[in-house]
Amino acid sequence: MCNTTYVTKTRKKWGRHIYWLSHAQHKAIRTKDCKSGCEFEIKTDNSAGHCTLPPSIHRDDPSYHYQSIGRETISIQEGLYDGLLRALDTCIRQEKLPGEQSKRRYTYNDSPSGRRNYNLTSLTDMEIQNITNALQISYNKNSRHNIVYALSGYLYKSNVALDSSKKVVASLCHATNDEESKSRMIVLETTYAKAQNGEQVAGHTYLKDVLIQNIGEEMADSVLYAISQIVGYQNPLSDQLSDAVARELSAHIYQVVCYSPITLIIAHSYKKQILTATVGTINQKDDSDYSNHMQYIRYGNVIIDAVPTRITKYENPSNIEIKYEIEFETSTDQSLRVQPANLDEILGYLKVNGLVYKVRSAEEALPAILNACYREGKMTIKREIETPGFYLINNEIETYKTEHEQPTVEDIRRCADLLLLLQLKYKRKEIFPTVLKCGIMAPFSYILKQMVRIGCPGYFYMAGRIRARLLTVRSY
Repeated sequence: MCNTTYVTKTRKKWGRHIYWLSHAQHKAIRTKDCKSGCEFEIKTDNSAGHCTLPPSIHRDDPSYHYQSIGRETISIQEGLYDGLLRALDTCIRQEKLPGEQSKRRYTYNDSPSGRRNYNLTSLTDMEIQNITNALQISYNKNSRHNIVYALSGYLYKSNVALDSSKKVVASLCHATNDEESKSRMIVLETTYAKAQNGEQVAGHTYLKDVLIQNIGEEMADSVLYAISQIVGYQNPLSDQLSDAVARELSAHIYQVVCYSPITLIIAHSYKKQILTATVGTINQKDDSDYSNHMQYIRYGNVIIDAVPTRITKYENPSNIEIKYEIEFETSTDQSLRVQPANLDEILGYLKVNGLVYKVRSAEEALPAILNACYREGKMTIKREIETPGFYLINNEIETYKTEHEQPTVEDIRRCADLLLLLQLKYKRKEIFPTVLKCGIMAPFSYILKQMVRIGCPGYFYMAGRIRARLLTVRSY
């Protein structure tokens, strides 16, 4: 390399800094990306620090000056980055790195919430087509909205770039002649926007539920496996944790609550406790130019002296309160079961049993662990409405456990005769149209309560008396 570009010698015996130019922006490779004993760095931005040029002195040894041993100019080497990655492949810890740039492009973007999302994946045309082929069999008219909604969340959580997700949805709509492709795009963009603002969105679990309803559990698993082979779920900490820390955390359920410093809520499988933890770093400097960063987990306060072992989440599609049925195991090997209840009731039950050590922290820790269980697919989701009636679900009116036959001409005539009779006998004839309107709208009253823009219906007295019991809707 000394004959082709600018090279400097470092204080290490065989240490070299090689400089070259490239028109492509590549991802930086840092020592933490490498296996122990095989560390090297490729600095493509300022994320990994800087290099010192001759004749500067070494930061730890004022007597040592960096030396130039190559050409006096920096040459353009377009293929050197990929060539180095191929040559040093056995030194790299990750399986998938920017050496695969011919297949995928990794970028980052800034979300409206101020969080930076690294390593967004741009799918290739072949990968987009494979996802389309996998989903096409289940993409029927009755479930297209739900599939796109769940798929959008799954792609976001898998760090797939929005542009690539749009191509997936567009390809799926084109392959199935979906006439509401614009509506599907709105669902996708809305889901990404919600997720970037920190709101919870659906994902793998919900997508699996929808697919099971359409094609059965066996085929649903096959479809999800095909998609996961392409996108998978990428933990946002995967690039920040060492192998040892990642292996230790893999045995437990955990949720990130702070990224700087890395702070976790962990449901510890061995201690059987929910506790706080931080990821610490020990810097070990040697006589070389590099520092060896060793990570470790520093466990903190015990918040709850029990961990959930089985969770069932009851979601009512009509958007009423979500409840959980949870089986807990304590550090003393006792088992507790909480019947379907909301989070406040569950925490109250744990407090009564003396299992909550940090009350305020528990209010944050329990939802964090439940979200982690949902993300990891370790939660059973049940969606069912028990009460018959009409409900507003995904901006569409749907009926549950009710059957309505098409009225015959005779039915309509009898209904008209009854209305005429009521109108003749009603004393306050000016109120009768309002009574009729109330009767027509009554079956949809819960839908009106669901609609935020209308809110809960107002009332007035039909007969004009304060103590009258019969009420009707004031105005809409």
